[in-house]
Amino acid sequence: MLRAAQAGRAPQLGGQAQLVARNCAAGQGRRIETSVGLTLDWDADLWGELASTEAAAAARLGESEALQRATRLSIAALTARAYVAWREALVDRTQLADAIALQRGVARVVQVSGATAD
Repeated sequence: MLRAAQAGRAPQLGGQAQLVARNCAAGQGRRIETSVGLTLDWDADLWGELASTEAAAAARLGESEALQRATRLSIAALTARAYVAWREALVDRTQLADAIALQRGVARVVQVSGATAD
């Protein structure tokens, strides 16, 4: 959009070529007509409309780039948060396995001491 707005402020060059063949009356053959046109157009932008359009397009481009950077940053933050949560889950799993092993050990000691007390 910015390039299109900038192009609107530049001179515009256009061309046109036309070839027309017509049959003439009473067997006089064909008549071929050709025409070529060239146009040069440039807007002086006296009221600043083109400059305003270009400035708005530049602002939209900047906004789009900022949104893209924010999206990348957000994705990186979410990825880091998920990684930390995964590492915490691994630590919790290890601690839980240790606690279960400890409880089993305590249960064996209780069983042994209960059996010897009888």
